[in-house]
Amino acid sequence: MCVNPDWFIGVINNKSIHNYIYVNKIKGDGYCLFNAVIQSIQCQLPGFEWLTTDVLIQMVNTDIMNNIDTYFTFMHNMSRDEFLVMLNKYLKFGNFNSQLGDLMPEVIVNVLDTGLLIFDNHMTLSLSRTTIIESKSKTWLIIAKSGQHYDSLS
Repeated sequence: MCVNPDWFIGVINNKSIHNYIYVNKIKGDGYCLFNAVIQSIQCQLPGFEWLTTDVLIQMVNTDIMNNIDTYFTFMHNMSRDEFLVMLNKYLKFGNFNSQLGDLMPEVIVNVLDTGLLIFDNHMTLSLSRTTIIESKSKTWLIIAKSGQHYDSLS
């Protein structure tokens, strides 16, 4: 059974919420955000069966390259060339970098056109410990984060 994001947002502060969701552990390989998104989206949002980790990574790369001036403004103390090298290392080899890692959820929201609800500590599921990234779309995807690691929710 999959969590329904619309229902979930409506009852997020209900203390019995743990009875309705399951945290699916994702391998910590540098691609945990992408894998958590893929596993969650295929469970939570119909119509994304075609989406794979490789396809999502390619979509993210294309979006960043098409909007590089916008995304580059979020990087601090690095040149454009350093940003491109870091992006290549992250997308091709999973070499996580916190600046780029902090930007990735925003990019994913842009490429998938869905809101993203990230629980910053999946042991305490409450709105006060949640990052909400809105999109123009009315759909939402829900994932979990602990430290710098992401897991999926179902």
